[in-house]
Amino acid sequence: MKVGLLLGIVILGLAGFFLYRMLHSEPTIQSATVNGIKLAYYTKGRGEPIILLEDFGMDMTYWDPSFVDKVSQTNEVIVFDYRGIGVSSGSKTSVTVQQVLDDIAGLQKSLKLSKTHVLGWAGGSTVAQLFTEKYPEKVNKLILVSSTPGDTKTITPPDTTLKKLQSTKQERWEDVYLSYMFYSDDAKQAYISRIHKDQQSMHVPVAVDDTSEIRNTYLEVFGASNVEQKRLAGLPVIKNKTLLITGDQDELVAPENTNRIKSLLLNATVSIVPGAGYGVLFEKPAETSLLISQFLNK
Repeated sequence: MKVGLLLGIVILGLAGFFLYRMLHSEPTIQSATVNGIKLAYYTKGRGEPIILLEDFGMDMTYWDPSFVDKVSQTNEVIVFDYRGIGVSSGSKTSVTVQQVLDDIAGLQKSLKLSKTHVLGWAGGSTVAQLFTEKYPEKVNKLILVSSTPGDTKTITPPDTTLKKLQSTKQERWEDVYLSYMFYSDDAKQAYISRIHKDQQSMHVPVAVDDTSEIRNTYLEVFGASNVEQKRLAGLPVIKNKTLLITGDQDELVAPENTNRIKSLLLNATVSIVPGAGYGVLFEKPAETSLLISQFLNK
């Protein structure tokens, strides 16, 4: 009896150890052939899958490892580089909206997933919205973070912020946005430390070249007036359960944009995170990951 009990404790302990290692081990970068290019990606965790869509010019190594780790404890997280960015192949000078949306669908197919949750942050929220409009059957729940409604409904940043952004247009994503992402300087420094440590441990080429040209191309393509008009017009069509997250101190995307999005959606919830800026997911990884996990799994 005692031997059986002891054996059971050992088995449970080993199971717990391997489960912990599975959830906390470093991800392996893989590639999928999609629409004639190689998309670099990694997955982490178990549960219903969720694809993370980053801001333009940002490669996958800039996702906060603390945020990814926490979400991966309840869901399988899928992170990838858009075509032409990071270690994905594709043109460094041209891209179309159609290509990017089809790439996401192609990645889902490559991973044998008929449907996933989709989270888009900043420019990635534009991609997430357009993808949901085009492929509603491929999206379970939708999460839009630091997002705008598009076109005439969008509240733009102050002129001083826009001028500063324009003056840094030719710099790397990290150089351009870090000064705007965080309300707290301590949070910014902690994030920088986490991603640099994670970038080294994943052995992924970081900033393989200057991303300014392809970043500007993405901004121009997805920020075109016809795309903005389509995005605004498409919001009332989205039937998916949607979570809208914003930081109350966001300097780039006024929090009021979130309420404007909600007024146009059929099934949306707003979460305004106090003491956080544009990079709310990275400034408050514990709070936002909990919001997301609860939303996805209830």
